[in-house]
Amino acid sequence: MPHRPHGLPEPDLETDRLRPEDGRLIGMATPRIVRFSDLGGTFVFAVEGALAAVAAGLDPVGILLLAFLTALGGGLVRDLLIGATPPAAVSDRHYAILVMVATAFGGLFALNALFSQPNFFDRYVCGSPALWWDDGAFFDLENDYARQHRELSKVLFVSMGELEQPAAFAACEMVSNFKRLTRKLSERQYASLNWHSVLLAEENHSTGVAASFLKGLLWAFRQPIAPAAG
Repeated sequence: MPHRPHGLPEPDLETDRLRPEDGRLIGMATPRIVRFSDLGGTFVFAVEGALAAVAAGLDPVGILLLAFLTALGGGLVRDLLIGATPPAAVSDRHYAILVMVATAFGGLFALNALFSQPNFFDRYVCGSPALWWDDGAFFDLENDYARQHRELSKVLFVSMGELEQPAAFAACEMVSNFKRLTRKLSERQYASLNWHSVLLAEENHSTGVAASFLKGLLWAFRQPIAPAAG
């Protein structure tokens, strides 16, 4: 029998993994941890890319593109260089889904910019904003703005897929929060705000992103920006 270093426990032959006191993760748990770490890192990088795109003033297509390249560009190039085709970024749908979820945070960041630093942009296109984030903190931000301002000389397009509230993610209340946002904007009647909202029929988060951006860009960049009042 091969010599085992002193203090290293014998493996559990039934499960083919070391006992917990060894302090190492070996066996079936390891691939799962690696997978979750990979997807978690992809999501974080996609959010970083979306944030950078919003800060740079890119349009929604630019936000989606930069989120994709930041999260998946390196792995895409690596797979192509080593001949691993099709690349995992293309063949594994989970990566694309994570990028699209990150762009939902991009929509939220755009709305936050509108009510915290409104002079950043003239036109805002917000597709599927994650308004549930941080217990709906965006609505507190909008309330603070409304207490101090009656005017918002901007163009705003906001949209949501009507199927973006499946039972598995009901707690996020994507559609409910979208309707809450549109009610608030209607009640506020901000002077000079030119805004339009669309609840996209038969669209979910995966299919609605492209439709949101296309409709939003076509509408928003045809609208004049009302001059600020006196």
